[in-house]
Amino acid sequence: MADRKRGFFREVHRTAVRLNRGLDQALANLASLDHLGLLRDKREFFKTCSLTLEEMRAWANYEIGEAVMDRAEKDWVRFGRLRHRREKRLRDPNDVLIEADQIRRRKT
Repeated sequence: MADRKRGFFREVHRTAVRLNRGLDQALANLASLDHLGLLRDKREFFKTCSLTLEEMRAWANYEIGEAVMDRAEKDWVRFGRLRHRREKRLRDPNDVLIEADQIRRRKT
């Protein structure tokens, strides 16, 4: 199960990197077209397209980050519960008596 989880997060990261690289490439291509003088209305078209791509990048990265954080938080809670159950099962019954004795000593 943990391998599948790691695989999921790894794939999300790889996909986000590819998305950002693709947007970098699109921006570089726009800059090349602008430099060659092939874009209508020169600066305005280039600037508007660039801002639109950067907005799309920011929005996509935000959505990816939110989804990853939600999933990571759920995993954190789930694994914390599993760890707690395991510790509880492995706990020595005498530990409760020892803890009670320590609490009683602190109070006096």
